[in-house]
Amino acid sequence: MSDEKLVPELEQVKMKQTSPIRFRDETINKIRKEQFKFGKKRDLFIPFIVSKDSHQKGLKLRIYKGGVGSKETKKTFYLQYWFNGKANRFKLGDYQQNFGTKECNEYLIKLYNDHTDPKTGFWIKDPVETLKNEKRIVEKPITTTAKGYTVNEVIEAYCGAPIFDEEAERGFSKDRKDGYRARKHAREWFRCMAGYNQRQSLVNFFDDDNGYGVAEFRSNKSLRVAKPTSWRDLFRKFPSGKGILKDRV
Repeated sequence: MSDEKLVPELEQVKMKQTSPIRFRDETINKIRKEQFKFGKKRDLFIPFIVSKDSHQKGLKLRIYKGGVGSKETKKTFYLQYWFNGKANRFKLGDYQQNFGTKECNEYLIKLYNDHTDPKTGFWIKDPVETLKNEKRIVEKPITTTAKGYTVNEVIEAYCGAPIFDEEAERGFSKDRKDGYRARKHAREWFRCMAGYNQRQSLVNFFDDDNGYGVAEFRSNKSLRVAKPTSWRDLFRKFPSGKGILKDRV
């Protein structure tokens, strides 16, 4: 299939998993998960048509199968590169309104210049390790002063919701180690904190590439509850005392 025929036919035929696409916003916008056969896979990687001698070498688009009934097609930019004789992947960012091909390319140029040999183009530093080191260098917060948050606000914040003027963080962090809880443990912690409640039917968990649990919101047609837009929205749909499940007698 030629490059000229690829773009207009995206919505008409189911593409092969290995078919490359153009690195353009209009092309990515036409990508729908219904065009692909995932099988038992949770996601697929689509390569871009780029020069093998440029900073864009190894650039791919990751699309997710999503939950049952989900119509949204989540898309993420990834870079596949070789470092120390091994193939690695690095997440560049989710494809969205404020992060398209232009922003992705600008980020990729800086990443390439900071981590490769200018003469050979080989990767001499691992961007994954660079990102980990940047997260480790943080100032220790003052925890001796009470901030007056309620229990419900603390639970929402631990799941990943913003709390007042503080910056929101990724939810379900580990207690004594760096990183975040896996899917199984994140689900157990959420069940303990959210209670035996219908809130659980609106959240599903899966593991990312690092083995960390990621929450995915979903709707509940039987309850006629729409898909939550955030953790705060989830707890607003089922506030304290609403949606409590009782054991069968």
